[in-house]
Amino acid sequence: MEIIKKAKISVNGKSEEVEAFIDTGADRTMIDEEVLLRLGAPNFGRTVLVTVGELKEKKLMYAAMVEIDGVDFGLTVIGGKKNLIGHDFLQLGKAIINEETGEVKFMKNWIEM
Repeated sequence: MEIIKKAKISVNGKSEEVEAFIDTGADRTMIDEEVLLRLGAPNFGRTVLVTVGELKEKKLMYAAMVEIDGVDFGLTVIGGKKNLIGHDFLQLGKAIINEETGEVKFMKNWIEM
């Protein structure tokens, strides 16, 4: 089942809401690069992205705040053509995903020390 959530992407007081696919197979969160550029997100160089089928490509990384269901984290996200919420956000938010119903619950929005 494909799970889509509304995500608010924020950079320096500017924000935009997007629809994002919860991708349990992705290590990192990817946000549409056009959105990141409109918001003025700073980029932090490139990373090598390995996709299904071993396709490797270099993508720019950006700093942005990502918020879903009132849970938000500052992340280094990959600029791409899609909006994908990866394990970086899901683990920080201690997400519980019911793939039968498509329900996603975030248990915490902080890191325990």
